Amino acid sequence: MTRCAEALADKLTVIRDSSGNAIPKILVWMNYPSHHQLPFFEALRQSGADLRVCFYERITEARKALGWDSFDELEGFAQYVEKNPSAVYSIPDWNDRVHVIPGGHSNPFLRKLTNVLCEKGVPWVHWSEPSGKGLVSLAKVPLKVLYARKINRYALGALAIGQAASVEFARWGVAREKIAIFPYSTPPKDDRAQEDEICTVFRKGRRAFLFAGRLERKKGVDTLLNAFWKASRLNDEWVLILVGGDLSGGWVSRLISRLGIGPSVLLRGAVPCGNMSSVYKCGDVFVLPSLDDGWGMVLSEAASHGLALVGSESSGASLHLIEPGVNGFRVKTGCIASLASVLSAYMKNPELAGTHGGRSFAKAEEFSPERNAKRFLDILKSWAALPGSAQPVVKSEL
Repeated sequence: MTRCAEALADKLTVIRDSSGNAIPKILVWMNYPSHHQLPFFEALRQSGADLRVCFYERITEARKALGWDSFDELEGFAQYVEKNPSAVYSIPDWNDRVHVIPGGHSNPFLRKLTNVLCEKGVPWVHWSEPSGKGLVSLAKVPLKVLYARKINRYALGALAIGQAASVEFARWGVAREKIAIFPYSTPPKDDRAQEDEICTVFRKGRRAFLFAGRLERKKGVDTLLNAFWKASRLNDEWVLILVGGDLSGGWVSRLISRLGIGPSVLLRGAVPCGNMSSVYKCGDVFVLPSLDDGWGMVLSEAASHGLALVGSESSGASLHLIEPGVNGFRVKTGCIASLASVLSAYMKNPELAGTHGGRSFAKAEEFSPERNAKRFLDILKSWAALPGSAQPVVKSEL
């Protein structure tokens, strides 16, 4: 067993509460607060974990414009810190905790932070989505290979946010026994929310396909509009609602006009994250046609609200949350015909949306914050039991 693993085993078995239960001490590093992660953090604390969360950035104005909270005030277990490796010393018991490092291969600050943890023999784990496509990602391959060596030698393991991330970690060179799939939690819905008035008035009792996200080509919005036009030419009983900030520079509106589908498409604009439940309640089928999406939290949110799901093969969540023909469909990335065929299937058989939606809710429960908290702790315990030969106090490779 590695020294890091031995340290983790001690923390899981030696630190106990007044009832004698083991209390793991965990420190999560994140760039900025996210409403997506807060339910998981709370569930982790409710499970008995002694949790600290450090944020090294603030919510940007661009994200606020998309409906994000500013998070000026944080819960007692969280704090903002300077973007400097020395920030670790602001946590009195930092060397008694298991550190969770998200995306440390791509962030200079986090790479330096892992160097500190490696040199001090403090246990840590990597946690990230797949790093995406394109030349920028390709140029970072040598860095990822070096980071994989660091994980193999010093870390307890690597938490992959989805199957695609798991495959990528292995491609970097991370030892397979050190990789565990750990998707994001599906956030709970707000049962008190009322249907969004703007969406309800627009629907006029018709059924609705729903999209939520930035209006841009990367999210496949042009594919969705063309597919909806193709599928709806002989059907006026369905509408399309697009929710999110418009980053298209006007081409979305122009495309809607050119296709002649204006009366059936609502550009709802950005909705505050805390009010999204009211929007999901206005949809029947949720569609995420992204060209490249490491996960796609909106699919998780839609599943927890009991919507039928349609996702592109390039959306990480599609593989885990969509069981084709059971609670929705996966479609070929960027393929108008593939998406139009699926939209037509719901138009021809509207009851299918309700059937699929009920099953989506059950699928979302598999990744509830409570189940994910247990899954997370079980993964740490399993890694603590793995044999290894890492040397803890050696000059880091990154």
